[in-house]
Amino acid sequence: MKKKLMFLGVLLVLGISVFIYFNICCKKSGSEKTQDISASLQGNIKSKDLFNKVVSPSNEQKGIGNNISSVNRESGGEAPKSPFSDSIKSDEETTVAKFDALTDQWIRPNEKKVTIDDVNNYVKRFKALPKSRQNECLQRALNLVPDENVMLLAGILLDKTMDKESVNLVFHDILNRDELVKKPIMKEIFKDKTHPCWADVAWILDVTGELPKSK
Repeated sequence: MKKKLMFLGVLLVLGISVFIYFNICCKKSGSEKTQDISASLQGNIKSKDLFNKVVSPSNEQKGIGNNISSVNRESGGEAPKSPFSDSIKSDEETTVAKFDALTDQWIRPNEKKVTIDDVNNYVKRFKALPKSRQNECLQRALNLVPDENVMLLAGILLDKTMDKESVNLVFHDILNRDELVKKPIMKEIFKDKTHPCWADVAWILDVTGELPKSK
């Protein structure tokens, strides 16, 4: 009987020891898992911070961007002007001024008649003008040059290499001139069927009964 009691006591002690041992093991494993989870969360937080640093500009970068923007605002956002553009503009103004000065020599009737050399020189100087300024200079000449010196302008009209707009400007101006001035020029145009104003001249001469008879 005593042996049985002793045997049961031993089993009870062993059972209690095993129970205590398993409790201790479970607590350790739980704490380790908690530490792993905590470390993982900290790693995620660090990786997010790193991502934000890469994606989001730093304060220093923002400062640089603001400085650039302020410089652009102060400069008006315009590119710096090249010294060559000023030089080109100066040359252009000089060319225009010389042509206008040549026109001014013919704004008053005088004893000197317009010669072929005068016409050729005037046309040459007109062609040397920048395309963007030809219309402006021609309009000025049409307003200033009198009928007596209109052959200067006729040189531009009769030059078939001239820009069509310039030819039309001179042609319509001459149509409003004195009959003694425009008739010789119109008959000269009529001789050349390739001239851009030939059809208009032929119609006018036909209406006025001055159309040359075909041989």
